[in-house]
Amino acid sequence: IFHSSIFEKSVDIVEKVDKRVRMVFILEDDSYFHVVFSLFNEHVDYAVSYILFWYHEYRKFDRDLFHRESLLDGGVIMYKIKATHIIAFINIFIAILMFISGVFTEKHPLAQTLLFLKFGAQYGPAVSQGDWFRIFTAMFVHGGILHILFNTYALIYFGSIVESVYGIPRFISFYFTSGVVGNLATQVFYYKSLSVGASGAIFGLIGVLFS
Repeated sequence: IFHSSIFEKSVDIVEKVDKRVRMVFILEDDSYFHVVFSLFNEHVDYAVSYILFWYHEYRKFDRDLFHRESLLDGGVIMYKIKATHIIAFINIFIAILMFISGVFTEKHPLAQTLLFLKFGAQYGPAVSQGDWFRIFTAMFVHGGILHILFNTYALIYFGSIVESVYGIPRFISFYFTSGVVGNLATQVFYYKSLSVGASGAIFGLIGVLFS
């Protein structure tokens, strides 16, 4: 763990970067971040220089999950909204509508299934009969309170990192492409199952971080 002030005072040694050092880091907050690196020689100075270089570059991105920009408009602080937050808000909004409609509390299996379908859940036979939109809409439907809570947490955690590193267009591409491909696989391998959730899209984001 390194303190940011050390790096800010030492940016001038960035020119000593050794290209044989590989580094990956995830910024934790404005003051600290974890650094994981592997050395191909015995000179630690090269590693520090390389880290300094990428720290300086990474400061251009959003470094805080709930970062507030110091912008005032009529005395109101303006918040920077991420695409990750918008998707999470849509998921939560739909979950609230489902809760109000009694989807999560319905005891009769058939009635509950019909309610899920009403909100856009994926069901193989329905998709085969022309409801292809369910391949997409199922990503915004969740099976219960815990389901939406865990998926929202994972989306905000991993999505914010991917969006900060790759930008909004690529993040959206990664997210929805992974979700659609996952639901297509569900259509093939779990044809007669009711499927909901953004897990496929979120696992796609995790895959991007490890690629």
